[in-house]
Amino acid sequence: MKYRILFSIIILILFNCSLWAEKLQVEYLEGILEAKTGKNWVKLYTDDWVDTGTLVRLSRDSLVELNSGDIRITLVKPGVYDLADILKQTQSADTYGLDSMISMKLKTMISEASEEGQESNMGVRANEASNNFDDDVTAELFELANEEMKKGNYDKAIRLFHNAVDAAATMDPDADSIHMFHYYIGYCYYQKGEDTKALSFLMKIDVDDEIPYYSDYVLLYGKLLMKSFAYNDAVTLFKEYLTKNKNDNTLILQDVYYLISVCYIYLDTIPEALIHLKKVESLDPGSEVGKKAREIIKKLEKST
Repeated sequence: MKYRILFSIIILILFNCSLWAEKLQVEYLEGILEAKTGKNWVKLYTDDWVDTGTLVRLSRDSLVELNSGDIRITLVKPGVYDLADILKQTQSADTYGLDSMISMKLKTMISEASEEGQESNMGVRANEASNNFDDDVTAELFELANEEMKKGNYDKAIRLFHNAVDAAATMDPDADSIHMFHYYIGYCYYQKGEDTKALSFLMKIDVDDEIPYYSDYVLLYGKLLMKSFAYNDAVTLFKEYLTKNKNDNTLILQDVYYLISVCYIYLDTIPEALIHLKKVESLDPGSEVGKKAREIIKKLEKST
């Protein structure tokens, strides 16, 4: 009798876990998200739950983060999504090393100091930027935010960057520094693992290739676009970067070409993927990304 009760409890726990895995919660939402229910589309709101087999529709100028506990899904591109397909893509993403294999130094996003005790690239550029503000208050807020960011105190840094935005806007609502502050806020949210909030700030930025953090912005924004399944948008961003920065260092060029190739794989455009993977390998075949590219090339050529 005791074993029957124990067995029943185990079955009940497993059943409840399976039910939990079949639902996603709307954790963050800007704009309009709808779920297909029968013949109708029903609006969803923050904290609502939706079955993983559901079709959802995201409106223009909207973004959403769905959470199942272990898996987070970010959507930014308007359209209809099959959540079951999205989950499969999310679970297979690490096959291409978007989070673990690709070097993704992001140049200004190195948070650790070098062994020689020098500041990170991000800290150096941030300190240089602090000399270009129109008022002392904005400059001081930026320096304080930068220090907290370098320490990994991202919540505090975000608050200070927001204060810097307000101070800069008081002097000039169109100040270029506001875009830079939004970039750093997005970076901090990215470091916190809050990709959707990171995207919401990166999407606000008006950038050109003259800004000091352009390469970093492209890599971070492009990677997050890919994680939100906006592959065509990511390819456009990366290719625009390549036309403007052909002489950048090999590390970043490899990352960009690799990310483009992964986009093409998900878009099922294998010939284009192979072209860019071979470019990755040619830049530095001995690097981690170069070796990963060679591995994927062999698999793709064998399957085509």
